[in-house]
Amino acid sequence: MGATFRDLIQKAMAIESKMADFYEKMATKATTLETREVFKILAGEEKEHRVLLENYLEKGEFPSIPSVGEADLEPMLKVVTSITPDMAPADALAFAIRSEEYQHRFYKKLAQEYPPGWTQNFLKRLADMELVHKEKVEKLHRWFSRFQEQLITDT
Repeated sequence: MGATFRDLIQKAMAIESKMADFYEKMATKATTLETREVFKILAGEEKEHRVLLENYLEKGEFPSIPSVGEADLEPMLKVVTSITPDMAPADALAFAIRSEEYQHRFYKKLAQEYPPGWTQNFLKRLADMELVHKEKVEKLHRWFSRFQEQLITDT
């Protein structure tokens, strides 16, 4: 038997928590105040996403979702588990970009399964939030990549 909607939301919450932890660790490793602040903001956004999901669980709407399942979460889980604390910021952010993209696709796909209403709007909002988050992480990645390139050319 496949995952229930409640199961999917709980797994999504775990992913949001792992990403928040990752961004908090990156904030402690950051060498500039600006970078530290950006990672802290990203961590806060992941925590906000988790709270939104927790609040949804408390609401108690657990509709049937025939075509979306645990397999749709697998790409995110693989990315999140492949991030290690010793990664260079640019490499870790490349993984984070993929995770944000997968989260966006996951919530968007879930939203498409529902008729207009509260659940669909909630899931669309989460999908949009993940897309904005992905764009922020992409900007950070470009900055770190340029910084790493500069370090290489300076040596």
